[in-house]
Amino acid sequence: MWPPRGRLTRVAALGLLALLLAPACGRLPPRDTLVLVNGEAISNRDLQRQLKLLGLPEGAGGAAKGAVPVSPSASAQVLEDLVDQALVLQEAERLNLALSPQELENQLALARAGTSPEDFAAALRERGLSFDDWREQIRRRALCDEVVRREIRSQIPIKPQDLRDYYWEHVTQFRRSESVKLRQVFCKSRGEAEKALNELRLGDAIAEVAARHSVAPEAAEGGDMGWVQRKDLPAKLAKAAFALKKGKFSDILSSPYGWHILYAEDRRPEASFTLEQSAPEILEDLLRQREQPLYRDWLAGLRGKADIKRFEPFKGTS
Repeated sequence: MWPPRGRLTRVAALGLLALLLAPACGRLPPRDTLVLVNGEAISNRDLQRQLKLLGLPEGAGGAAKGAVPVSPSASAQVLEDLVDQALVLQEAERLNLALSPQELENQLALARAGTSPEDFAAALRERGLSFDDWREQIRRRALCDEVVRREIRSQIPIKPQDLRDYYWEHVTQFRRSESVKLRQVFCKSRGEAEKALNELRLGDAIAEVAARHSVAPEAAEGGDMGWVQRKDLPAKLAKAAFALKKGKFSDILSSPYGWHILYAEDRRPEASFTLEQSAPEILEDLLRQREQPLYRDWLAGLRGKADIKRFEPFKGTS
């Protein structure tokens, strides 16, 4: 019989009590946990995976031979992004939102659009990623977008007068020559441009890639060059830009200044449009403008209500 009657020591008693209470307290977080977000662990392994997905070198002990490890400040920022993502995904669970298998397949196809299977596989190998890791990243991103659409975008009031005001304030925008709404990743070295191109082939958003790699003045705005006409660009870049279909990016293009990747966010033929014809485009622009500050406030509210516990080595603010 164990333990012998009357021989249960204080230490053994405490150990037995811990075992009895363990199911009620839930599982302990992984030993490499960096942050607990409402009890959900974000581990160092999660952080290293995210750094790979973003095309950044891993932290200490994980960087490839010869690579410069990502700075602690960059790692800390990526960790904060993971905290935000966890909060938004927890909102998705609260709202009973999920992607159907077909919706996920559509998102995966959209992320890989314009990239050959060979280029896609090469981009995965370049970053040391598995297909499952990439697939999960696309699923999480799409689900976060759906939460934001439900919780924020659908709540933004747009009145008919708002559409009219926007139209007359930007009337020349709707009477135009042929133009392309461009985003650009501009790099000083071809090697850096190749890293950026690999990230685009894996489905990373052009704005995110531009913010990470571009050295052009518009990099802080996600590489947004606005609407451009042929006369606004050097001949070689104009030819490439106006050959792109909407939603497609170019190969790496050289110029006397460096290396460019162009992305056609939208296209407009030479035309003149009425208010009624322009309304869908105006509505999208207004929603995009008004969404950003509301999203920041909404996310701050989620953080304010959340139980966020931090462990070494990152102890940023909640």
